[in-house]
Amino acid sequence: MSIQKEFQDWIDKVDINSEETINIKGKDIPLYKKNNETIKNYVRKILTLMFENALLSDKEIRNLLEKKYCSRTFGISFPIISKNKNIRYWKDKIDEYYICSQWAIKREDTYKTKLSNWIKKVKRINDGEEVVDEYIPTILKPIPYVENKEVLDISKQLQLVDEHSFKEFENKLLQEQLQSVISTLPIREQEVIKMRFGLNNSPVLTHKELAKHFNVTPKQIMEIEAKALRRLRHPKRSRKLKDYLDH
Repeated sequence: MSIQKEFQDWIDKVDINSEETINIKGKDIPLYKKNNETIKNYVRKILTLMFENALLSDKEIRNLLEKKYCSRTFGISFPIISKNKNIRYWKDKIDEYYICSQWAIKREDTYKTKLSNWIKKVKRINDGEEVVDEYIPTILKPIPYVENKEVLDISKQLQLVDEHSFKEFENKLLQEQLQSVISTLPIREQEVIKMRFGLNNSPVLTHKELAKHFNVTPKQIMEIEAKALRRLRHPKRSRKLKDYLDH
């Protein structure tokens, strides 16, 4: 029997009617974890129920993949789900995603409140209510309408975007260029650099965490990282980033 099948069987046996629940499209979702239940198991349970019963909109799934959204919504410093396998997520996939398994015990009360509020939001969305999503990446916010047609010149339009938005746009370009440069490294060095510095929206991992992930020693990880950074400093690669880094 697969891990996912065993876990689904376990969910089916959970007496969710013994705790306060909220009904979403005919499915009872527990609003709070049980006293003897860990936060990570509770999150895994409710997200599995939601994925298995298609209760999450495409937009909400995209939100759950974003670090900033999860920080604001759940108080956690990395995405609650990920498409990439990582030591901070359960080993088995639900649908096509890995679910976060690292939750700080000391912040349990905060998590419980935020999670119940989020579940209620999911219900409102499924009930067809118009939910105002306060989380909108600044770079995606519309530029204010101005009647003077001369202002349609792109340089003047950019002046209407706040400095923070423009910085985000610059950072996005830098990220894309950086990805292009890193892709020229050997595969192992690419993986270490991306996970060490949190690229591709992945959490930043320590040398010890990376060593555990790759089944090597922290010293070997440090050597791989140093070698990769030396390659990236080579003029052939570094000149591609020079225009961005000089700002």
